[in-house]
Amino acid sequence: MIKQSYSWSKPDDKPNLIGIKKVDWSVFEYGSTIPSEFHADFDEANGGYHLAKGDKHEIKLIFDDRAFDALLVNVDRKNIGDTYQIRYDNNKELKTFLKEMLNSSYRYLLEVRSVNENTKKVAHVPDEISEFMEFYQTGTPFIYRVVLKVYQPSNTTFPHFWWVNQGKTHEVEKSSGILWAPKVSKSGVAFAHHTDLTKAKPGDLVFVYAVGQIRAIAKVDESALEKPKPKEIASDAWQQDGYLLPVSYYELKSPITKDEIPLEWRITEDGPFDRNGNVKQGYFFSVSDDFVQKLYHKFKERFPEGVAYNSFRPRSEAILETKDFHDGKSTHEKLAEPFNSIFIEYGKAEQCFDLMRETAKRLGIRSESDPRLSVTYRKDMRSIHFNFCSWLILGFKKLRDGQVGVQLPLLIEETGNIKGMIEEDYIYQQKINEKPVRLYTVSIEAYQDIDSGVQEAYLRTIDFVKTRFANYSKTPYRRNHLDILGAAIFDLAAREKLLKNGIDPDILKSESIEPSNYFTTFDSDQALIDHIHSYISSKGFYYSKENVINLFLALKTKPFVILSGISGTGKTQIVRYFAESLGATKENGRFTMIPVRPDWSDGSDLLGYTNLKGKFQPGPLTRVLREASRPENRNKPFFVLLDEMNLARVEYYFSDFLSIMESRDWKGDRIVTDSIELDKGLEERVTMPDNVYIIGTVNMDETTHPFSQKVLDRANTIEFNEVKLDHFEFLEEEKQFPRPALVSNAVLRGEYIRLKDAYREAKDLIYRITGKLVEVNAILNEINASFGYRVRDEICFYMIHNEKAGLLTEDVAFDLQLCQKILPRLSGSDERTDRVLKQLYRFCTNRIIEEDRIDNLKEDLNHAPYPKSAAKLADMIWRLQNDGFTSFWF
Repeated sequence: MIKQSYSWSKPDDKPNLIGIKKVDWSVFEYGSTIPSEFHADFDEANGGYHLAKGDKHEIKLIFDDRAFDALLVNVDRKNIGDTYQIRYDNNKELKTFLKEMLNSSYRYLLEVRSVNENTKKVAHVPDEISEFMEFYQTGTPFIYRVVLKVYQPSNTTFPHFWWVNQGKTHEVEKSSGILWAPKVSKSGVAFAHHTDLTKAKPGDLVFVYAVGQIRAIAKVDESALEKPKPKEIASDAWQQDGYLLPVSYYELKSPITKDEIPLEWRITEDGPFDRNGNVKQGYFFSVSDDFVQKLYHKFKERFPEGVAYNSFRPRSEAILETKDFHDGKSTHEKLAEPFNSIFIEYGKAEQCFDLMRETAKRLGIRSESDPRLSVTYRKDMRSIHFNFCSWLILGFKKLRDGQVGVQLPLLIEETGNIKGMIEEDYIYQQKINEKPVRLYTVSIEAYQDIDSGVQEAYLRTIDFVKTRFANYSKTPYRRNHLDILGAAIFDLAAREKLLKNGIDPDILKSESIEPSNYFTTFDSDQALIDHIHSYISSKGFYYSKENVINLFLALKTKPFVILSGISGTGKTQIVRYFAESLGATKENGRFTMIPVRPDWSDGSDLLGYTNLKGKFQPGPLTRVLREASRPENRNKPFFVLLDEMNLARVEYYFSDFLSIMESRDWKGDRIVTDSIELDKGLEERVTMPDNVYIIGTVNMDETTHPFSQKVLDRANTIEFNEVKLDHFEFLEEEKQFPRPALVSNAVLRGEYIRLKDAYREAKDLIYRITGKLVEVNAILNEINASFGYRVRDEICFYMIHNEKAGLLTEDVAFDLQLCQKILPRLSGSDERTDRVLKQLYRFCTNRIIEEDRIDNLKEDLNHAPYPKSAAKLADMIWRLQNDGFTSFWF
């Protein structure tokens, strides 16, 4: 018997079922109203609790391994009884999830609503393609398990899952890329666990179990063949005639032992396990989808990268289609499948990517995240296109004869000497009367034999395009850019992985299809600063634009900055809103505030520790580093705020990170560091990826600890003491304030690690700044406070980034660096300290201090080359004269 009211129903044969909701537009907009007939069902699920009119209660919706927050509300409607609703109006993550999972209903309703937008006609999904949400009790009030019943087209096919037990034959079968079983036993009996080998289809996946562990996953390449026993298999217990199944082996990152698989899973899985949960004596068994889903979600960190994640997703997820990736018709699997067929030979692919790399360098591009660059994959042409700004620069495609073709653009005026060698494709040009470029196609072999004149013609064409688009900051093709292809240009490890495995369907979805991952681009760094400053101001906090520029340049110089100042000046808020303006929030996991505790004495509170049960519990910083290192996040900036970081001794709990910061080095086009051991005995280690920025806030009082030179040398120390209490601009209702912009990590990541990286392009600036630093160091020598190469290099990087972006004058930028990199090192109580401070004051003002003017030093600042540093020095000199001791920090 079925209870039904409106879009809700409930059969009486499903244990713990609360009700079934047929999907309509409300599901994607806010939630659902629950008919009165089902109120008692929800009250029962909530332990007998009944919501009074006007009340609401937080609830949790559990979808497999994902949980979302929502509300159960009893809406107070006049003259109407109880009105229960499930509401999640503001939970964008849940609504996006439902749109993806219930994609068939969402797309149908969206189309119908667009047609009927001028009418009040309500759209309903036809019964034959309807989808449903089933709500189940969990035994805990206000927590419901939700099962989605998703429409599946009849022509959808999925891989089947198998289990193979290999003993001594494991290494032989793995090295040969096969599974083999006899047709019959020695006694002439055909066993199902042998003959089932013939049921496996191409694309099916096999869990390879050997010596007590799942060691690999094998993908079936072809249907089983009748083949005699391979000579490498030495067993005499089998007949010679048998079935051979060609497979590709993908080893797990670490094996899964039988005992790690929960006993209840094994007992209920009939295939490879007996009634006690032990592995059966047999060879080849079928395993259920449910068992595989549970296995994957428990051990997905160990699953091999060469096997597409789609294979282990619930059937409902695997049928989702791409959104307008060129033809807009293919599923992720179909779009990804032919990638490797573009290149017949690995070596040819290498040559093609090398050519793209040289072209990128010629155009001044160093990263796949550069917004002027787009690398796209055209399935219909089976080709890769390298685009710079709005011009097609380079392409590769599979020719009719199976060879790899290079699509080579040349200015028409440059092509007279190559006719007869290269096939012409077409001409393109941007504007009337602009130089036209003809696109040719030539096999990779022929390209290698092209004479130097043609190669020079190609380089002249590239130089023309670079000049033509010198002021462009993005490309319209960026919408379809694939980071995995871009990375293969610059990073040899990423290239090798791509060419071996192709494009994983999920990468297509996560990197180029979803609108949430489109990066906002700005015409200049100044435009970016304007956006950040406006956004922060709109939140009610006043910071000068110089403050924002300074923080931006400091992070670009090195991803570790310290903010100091009196309590209440908004140090925490500028970091929060700076990150938020760039799309990094607490909600999306890209802004994390970690309050430092006074009892921290080592890195375990940040990194994690092993509990009494022997299980590693990751710390907050480890979780951020892991998330930032995920492929889909590698080009998004992550911010970590260490709040009141000097409540404990920084050198104790942060020493590992202070050390690895100095190990930063280029690997391809990524900045990498040495790794940190998470815990003794653990294989896993973490590094600091180049998209993580750590900012510490500090107060200096009797409850805090001073900084050592080791810490100060590694950071820009920025003071925030300016407060504008009458800043009311954010209250002006008519003013339109900016929204957060999702930006690529390229806008923040620095371009230099060592001075030689910048020497050629900024030689004159480096010599000017170093000359001043030599003069400062000579002054500091008297109190043994001189600095080394690290400080010199980082000041130069700050100055170079500033000059390239045209943000501050050179004197203003150098003044900030003196105040942030040099002065924090100074403290003392003797005459030598007094002399050094006065000499530095003279360096900053060009004025000698007269003893009777100690109380009026700030009168010199109006004409000082470096007034900010001079003002700080004046305070320090005054404190030394009056208190007998001085420091930057007091």
